[in-house]
Amino acid sequence: MDKLWEVPKDQLYSSANTSVNTKKLPRIYSLIEERFSWNKDDVVFDLGSGKGTAHIREFLCKNECIYVPYDPYHFSEEQNKLAVDTVKNFGGADVVVCSNVLNVIREKHIREQVLRQAYEILKSEGVLYIYIYNADNTQKGRCTKEGCWQNNRPTRSYMREVGKVFPQIKRIGDLIIAKKS
Repeated sequence: MDKLWEVPKDQLYSSANTSVNTKKLPRIYSLIEERFSWNKDDVVFDLGSGKGTAHIREFLCKNECIYVPYDPYHFSEEQNKLAVDTVKNFGGADVVVCSNVLNVIREKHIREQVLRQAYEILKSEGVLYIYIYNADNTQKGRCTKEGCWQNNRPTRSYMREVGKVFPQIKRIGDLIIAKKS
């Protein structure tokens, strides 16, 4: 894989221990369904999916979507390369989901890398949906448990970072919607 998809070696806190939602559908999926909808045959790339993906796959299969999870801390390098290659073979993702990912990355340049990954894998008319978990609303980042980081920033505070990569962005509540054009 090219450099953009390499796991950052300078990330102080990995997100390996932050994947806690292994049996319940992450909130972002119901928010997208409520406000927008899923289209048949949408290729949905879950950037930073975590380890519990079976229930997400089941939900998206019911909506006749193609689900491709990607997570450098929960899948092997080979599995992640296959995920990227699969989506590229479809001509890119119609939807990229980035749920509770940016808020657990302390380093700004690594959050930017994640956004650039989303930009690269997304079709030109595709949509990136970002959901931010704001743990305690203090706006003070901290280590929450061993090996885990939480920025504790409101969703609106990520808009500038997203806007540096995506030309079209808007926020609806806790959901950031970004497009290439």
